[in-house]
Amino acid sequence: LTFVREPVSRALSRFWYWRSNTAASGFDFAKVGKARCSTLATFIRRYADSNSQFLSVMGGISVGACSPGTSEMFPRTHLPWNATAESVCPAGLAVLEDVLHDHLTRDPRLFVGVVERFDYAVAAFRGYMLLDASKHPLFYCRKNAVVGAPRTLELDTAFVHQLQERNRLDEVLHRVAERVMVRRAACVFGSAQAALAAAEQFSEDLKVYQVSKCKAEDSSAGGQMPNNKKPKAN
Repeated sequence: LTFVREPVSRALSRFWYWRSNTAASGFDFAKVGKARCSTLATFIRRYADSNSQFLSVMGGISVGACSPGTSEMFPRTHLPWNATAESVCPAGLAVLEDVLHDHLTRDPRLFVGVVERFDYAVAAFRGYMLLDASKHPLFYCRKNAVVGAPRTLELDTAFVHQLQERNRLDEVLHRVAERVMVRRAACVFGSAQAALAAAEQFSEDLKVYQVSKCKAEDSSAGGQMPNNKKPKAN
């Protein structure tokens, strides 16, 4: 089981985490000091990664139909910051999506969910693996180590565009992964509507569990920047 996340939101979360960490977390104090004084523009230009989810999932996998007749593989550790579907798959975007789909569905033990539909993904995974809900409910306690990250809608569109440009392949992976997840859920539960109902029931049962089993966390502890100020984006 692994998860992928919409790349712009992921980048913003990483930026906030990077700025919010303290030396007590095991980070070098000088680096933390530099991070806390940096802007989003600096983070994008100097520190933000590019297409890391695509590299993690597809690195070392055969390019297949992207380049027929070759034995090439997708890079394991590095891609140009502005890589596009066509730059890694000369056959085009549609073929790359097919290659991704084939990889995500080839091994029945691999289940990829999307963070934005987390409960749906967990419910689908539980059904897909034929887990007994009474023995393996897969409930969890919510805990976000760093709260208050800026949201995409709060940003200048120029920053959003820059982050999108750095993560074109992650966007493709996220889109295909969600499509595969929804299809698997519909197969497991009999229909798309039944899958949604199962996810809603899981969420309701989860709320009951969290009320009775999870400790209330102070959302302002450990994650907020001093004075609760959000980082400047310019």
